[in-house]
Amino acid sequence: MNFSLLSNKEEIATIHKKFLSFADAYEISIQAAENEQLTYENENLAVGLVIAIDYMITQDHFNG
Repeated sequence: MNFSLLSNKEEIATIHKKFLSFADAYEISIQAAENEQLTYENENLAVGLVIAIDYMITQDHFNG
């Protein structure tokens, strides 16, 4: 499962769920922004999305 985060049609981050791991694992890649504060905000956005995605997958799994 792969996701790309876009801002103004430019990729700012990618999220990849690793399936062959002992527990759920995600790989997040953040593109450096023009300033450090924006890069930090993009990191927070990506982590928040991973939490939301994982929650929805878990809910779907248990509620079948």
